[in-house]
Amino acid sequence: MDDALDLIEEALAAEGVDAPIVDGQVTFGDNVLNLDNLLRSLAGIPEDDWESEVDRFVTLFTDLGSDETSEAYELVQADLRVVVRDPDQFGGVPVVRNDLGIGLVEAVVVDSPEAVRYVTSDDLGEWELEADELFERARANTRALDVEFEEVEVFDGTYLTLVTADYFSSSFLLFPEAIIDAEAPYGYLIALPGRDIMVVHVLEDRSILTDIAGIMGQFAADTYAEAPGPLTDELFWLTGGEILPVLEVQPGMFAFPFGHELPPGE
Repeated sequence: MDDALDLIEEALAAEGVDAPIVDGQVTFGDNVLNLDNLLRSLAGIPEDDWESEVDRFVTLFTDLGSDETSEAYELVQADLRVVVRDPDQFGGVPVVRNDLGIGLVEAVVVDSPEAVRYVTSDDLGEWELEADELFERARANTRALDVEFEEVEVFDGTYLTLVTADYFSSSFLLFPEAIIDAEAPYGYLIALPGRDIMVVHVLEDRSILTDIAGIMGQFAADTYAEAPGPLTDELFWLTGGEILPVLEVQPGMFAFPFGHELPPGE
């Protein structure tokens, strides 16, 4: 889609917007927009129609950069979503976010047909809304999304769930139970190399921990190096409502944080 990105940049420049596209998103004033939805739209129509679609996006984008009041909360509340992101990607934009304590943050976006816009502290002020209420609504909307996933058997009777090809794939770090219809008495092992991909394993006991963590750790490292919107090459354990790092104590050897244990293997 390089031609499409070039067309978008040219259209923005023609409107006097000095905002280069970096890693699939554009920053302008106090707004950050992701282009995933627009690029999907362009991929599904003839190239002759790209210019009109891009013009729609540029109009939206420049409106957001104006001094006009943000959209009314009643108009956007159904389109609110949460995303998990690298905290360094926002620059100085006052994006509404929660620190997850693992080198990643949870942020809120408005998922419009053309693009995905991050919600800022200015929006909260306009909406006269508390951040807790905003996140509660955005999480509920995201949990209800129908995302694609597949089960992959990595060795006899042991499976990984791959959530891929969706802008909100990584959001399900916050609630993997929403997509995995299986008991997880000891939580989930998760890799989150990029914004569009999450890998999950339902933990049952420690007997295969080293093997499965090794497979997932290598996948995370390889994918993180090449993924658009890279997030992290680390592994995480979700248990009891906590997101904890899985520690690589030696190459290929993994352990859970001190004070947290799985039951012994059979």
